[in-house]
Amino acid sequence: ELLLGSTRYTTAVDTWAIGCIMGEIADGQPLFPGESEIDQLFIIQKVLGPLTPAHSEMFLRNPRFLGLKFPDMTRPETLEKRYVGKLSKRAMGFMKSVLVMEPAHRRRADELLQGPYFEGLEKRDSRPSSSKRPGSSKPQEGG
Repeated sequence: ELLLGSTRYTTAVDTWAIGCIMGEIADGQPLFPGESEIDQLFIIQKVLGPLTPAHSEMFLRNPRFLGLKFPDMTRPETLEKRYVGKLSKRAMGFMKSVLVMEPAHRRRADELLQGPYFEGLEKRDSRPSSSKRPGSSKPQEGG
């Protein structure tokens, strides 16, 4: 959405970013490399398929892309093909649930945490205790 010129920054943008980071961690290469916005948009479609109707409308209205169009993208290369042997089935499912072209269809963080990718992980309270110093088992003095 941001590449197309949207000014609406939602948590769906963050979940998309998680998928991109996950892809880069998996093989050391950016998932959607590009030398320009249009190049990056082309690569995204090459892997995930065509833009949504709303995205296409944003693209056509954006003066930076005036006169440009994309070739047919109805047969994408797919994430599975790109990461075969590099991601577990659970990791691939997670990645596919956040790298969805339609922002409203991307999984939310709370849904992701309940999903199979995090199954079996121990839940811990990540909030720091106010009575202990970080890295110490001794109570803090003073206040």
